[in-house]
Amino acid sequence: MSITVYSNAQTVSDYENLSLNADSYWEGSDLSQGFNSGNAFFTNTFDLTWGGYWSEGFAYSNMKDSTTAGFTNLYSARTASGYYNSANYAIGMDAAVIHLKNAAKGGIVNGMYVTNSTYAAISMLQGDAIGKQFGSIYGANGDIDGTQGKDWYKLSITGFYNNAPINDTVDFYLADYRFSNASQNYIVTTWEWVNLESLGNLDSLIFHLSSSDNGDWGMNTPGYFCVDDFTTMDSPLLVENHFKKNLFAFYPNPAGDQLNVSFTSSNYTFISIRDLAGRELFKENIENTDKYKINVSGYPSGAYIIEVSNSDHFIERTIFIKN
Repeated sequence: MSITVYSNAQTVSDYENLSLNADSYWEGSDLSQGFNSGNAFFTNTFDLTWGGYWSEGFAYSNMKDSTTAGFTNLYSARTASGYYNSANYAIGMDAAVIHLKNAAKGGIVNGMYVTNSTYAAISMLQGDAIGKQFGSIYGANGDIDGTQGKDWYKLSITGFYNNAPINDTVDFYLADYRFSNASQNYIVTTWEWVNLESLGNLDSLIFHLSSSDNGDWGMNTPGYFCVDDFTTMDSPLLVENHFKKNLFAFYPNPAGDQLNVSFTSSNYTFISIRDLAGRELFKENIENTDKYKINVSGYPSGAYIIEVSNSDHFIERTIFIKN
């Protein structure tokens, strides 16, 4: 069986190229106005008034405090680490911008992993002096608010191409308490993949935050989110045959209970499987092996994405079919 798909080299902005002391962060106080990782530039503005503070764009961090509430813990991710236990990750605020560069400029953005900052997650879970406790009918000031506990916190991503906004936006809920069954309510506390391929060709992206909890001065929910493994698509190649790949091969296809994978070298870091909605079903480190076996017996019938990364952050992915 053969299905025509695009197999692509990808570049991952994992921020590991950025130097940090242990349990620290960069907020732009060097006035460099941003930082580079992968094929992307992450904008930053540091305001010199009031003693100096990060006022726009992105910062980056390796902070591990997932339990301390409040603004003093602004630079920590709720996961206590980067994606897949990596050290560094980025932190964004409302209206943060990423500019694509090099081979990625004008191309497709595959997506990124997103989670809540510790500050925002605990504020929504417990409430604080400004933000309400999500699910409560009362605001932080003690008055009954208009949401009736149906609270939400949303990240919206819009792209630009040739300096013009495209007519599409990808929304991701960092928290959602609007379900009729309260057991389904959630605040994101793990790294979750957000697929951005539907935005098409881009040269930059802007990130907006919105919440059901608002006051006279705007949004009451702390306006921060965390990002890791921002992934751009480079040099697309049309591939007809799933059995012969440049970097890896697998069989059988369609698969039954087991997928057998072989590699062309030992220069690999991980292998993963996602469904077409971007949900990660399997991921493991690869340790000096030229063959790998994956149990897929529990997967429903359908198409899945298999992905391999090497130590140079080159990623190749393609599709296999599960019977």
